[in-house]
Amino acid sequence: MADNQQLKGNLAAMQHQLAELTYKIAMMETNFSRQGSLERRPRSRDRRSISRGRRFPARPYTPAEGLCYYHFNFGPRAYKCQKPCNWSPTTIETTKQKEN
Repeated sequence: MADNQQLKGNLAAMQHQLAELTYKIAMMETNFSRQGSLERRPRSRDRRSISRGRRFPARPYTPAEGLCYYHFNFGPRAYKCQKPCNWSPTTIETTKQKEN
């Protein structure tokens, strides 16, 4: 009789372990399928569309300095100069000295 009780106890323990393993496998399958669906999802472009604002505020354009908008903002890198414009490399240095 003792052997019968021991067998019932062992069987109950094994059933409990089997139930735990079944649950763990089901959880792993769920996590795996979620991870796979995230990898297959196309990357959203919305992340890049978030405006970060300007790092430095733009200087206001004042045409009284004799520079076109492009030379005022971009200096020697300007390639869309608009006449009338009195830009020359020394003009930028003079403007910087006035600001300081």
